[in-house]
Amino acid sequence: DYETKNQYSITVTASDGTNTTDQSVSVQINDINEGPSIDSGTIFRVNENETDIGSIEATDPEGSSLIYTILGTDASEMSVNNATGALSFNSAPDYETKNTYSFIGQVSDGTFVSQKAFQIDIVNLNDNNPAFTGGPPVQNADENQTFVGFLSASDADGDTITVTQIKPSGGSNSAVSESSTYASSGTSVTGTYGTLTIGADGSYTYVADQSAADALDASDTATDVFTYTVSDG
Repeated sequence: DYETKNQYSITVTASDGTNTTDQSVSVQINDINEGPSIDSGTIFRVNENETDIGSIEATDPEGSSLIYTILGTDASEMSVNNATGALSFNSAPDYETKNTYSFIGQVSDGTFVSQKAFQIDIVNLNDNNPAFTGGPPVQNADENQTFVGFLSASDADGDTITVTQIKPSGGSNSAVSESSTYASSGTSVTGTYGTLTIGADGSYTYVADQSAADALDASDTATDVFTYTVSDG
């Protein structure tokens, strides 16, 4: 191999059985153009919301300048620096939308081309706030009625959602006990027209207050507003 050793020296001896003659011989290895090789591992790991991927690493036996290109399934969603092999997403990836990408890296020394298949695994981060589903719950309750319901929220990262605080309109927040339900260690807060008891699991009960309702005229309706806070941990 020229790049390892490019010249060898030997001595050749000729003999007729009585006399000998030595001749030094030099063997010169000719350099030929060999193709580049891609040395990178086949898998990149990238945090979601980040555009930098890493670099395709390649070497050429002759030390020629290399040209880097990409092709394949998801190549259109990323870019490569043709001179350095540095890779980047055209827009930041989102794990919840797409969590695996594949492409083929290609390197050329101007004569020969080498290719290698790559995969990019997107790392899931807790980057989504929990969201209420179905809008604020509105319930109707007659005086002296006990109403049982369940608050609904979801999280795009798949985390478990819990209710952490509750407060009546114009009041202050009260902490909701972990792992509670409205019927077990629930937190109670009193509003204008009744009392709400809520658990961390989103279950709640509301008891309308007769004395507050008695102040209303017949067929009047009134609204009790409570604000709750949820967390994904």
